[in-house]
Amino acid sequence: MSTTTTNYGFTLPAINSATDADAWGTQLNGNWTSMDSLLLTATNKVHSAKTSNTTIDSTYKNKLIQCDASGGAFTLTLNAASALGDGFTFAVKKTDSSVNAVTITPNGGDTIDGASTDSISAQYTTKIYVSDGTNWNVYSSNNTVTPSVKTVKKQVFTSNGTYTPSSGMLYCIIEAIGGGGGGGGSATNGYGAAGGGAGGYCKIVASSGTVGASQAVTIGSAGTAGAIGAKGGNGGNTTFGSILTANGGTGGTFAPTAAAFLATGGVGGTASGGDINITGQTGGGYYADAVNYAGVGGSSIFGTGGLGLTGWTPATGFTANGNAGNGYGAGGSGAFNSNSGTGKTGGAGTGGIIIITEYCSQ
Repeated sequence: MSTTTTNYGFTLPAINSATDADAWGTQLNGNWTSMDSLLLTATNKVHSAKTSNTTIDSTYKNKLIQCDASGGAFTLTLNAASALGDGFTFAVKKTDSSVNAVTITPNGGDTIDGASTDSISAQYTTKIYVSDGTNWNVYSSNNTVTPSVKTVKKQVFTSNGTYTPSSGMLYCIIEAIGGGGGGGGSATNGYGAAGGGAGGYCKIVASSGTVGASQAVTIGSAGTAGAIGAKGGNGGNTTFGSILTANGGTGGTFAPTAAAFLATGGVGGTASGGDINITGQTGGGYYADAVNYAGVGGSSIFGTGGLGLTGWTPATGFTANGNAGNGYGAGGSGAFNSNSGTGKTGGAGTGGIIIITEYCSQ
């Protein structure tokens, strides 16, 4: 009677069996068909590209798994090294240029070179994983192409949004400025008011790994102009995720009466998280003297403060609203009026900004 082979179950007709005499052709044809399929599988070393979480089982033995993580990071989860067996081998190659990583995670307490996981984040990096029957070993790791800068790109934010790195971004320079404070408004029958402080400034060189897939961007608002006899509004804070913070400048104060003679400028905003962190310029104060000056707005790296007003003397008198800041992160100037004049409004500050200069491999 017929028997079957141990590994693949090929049918072996019985020798010198009258009942199997006519079965040789059919059985041989079936065996050859099975062997043809097995040979095709054995010689096909490349699995189709993976773009999402995948379990690596026995069908991936001796295969190259090409991974495209441009749509998001994902994980290859391995079956137990003991189940797949000593010598089980497969390779993983990351084909895309995004910052998203492909993570290789063993089963249970298995490890990869002693670690609980392994990952591939650089384009064209290939790693070969081999089971020793208990854990996994990285046989080789080859980055066939070292990414180099080919293009320089720029993204600018003047309103809230989300920063998504351009394709192939290797590293970038991020600059952030907070909103400028508004100038104070002068009181009726008072003299003058002070300028608003400039927003803080910070700058960092960040890798694609630090930035990740995206970062929330918040742009600090402009400090509002101080109403008559009121302090100027504070500038808003500018943030780049949790990486950078550039705080807004505070609004300028005002002299409540002609006899007060003094108003202090708004304080510049602080900054943190950068390789460089600079506190914004303080707004100019107001002080009554033989010739009086309304406080100038604080200037930022990307903006100039509102021009301070001058010209009042006991003989001439002078009344004017404050001037707004220019550019980004600058303070507005304070208002000015004679001791018998109607109060005036201050100048508004200007909003913050984030500038991202990207160095990309494509």
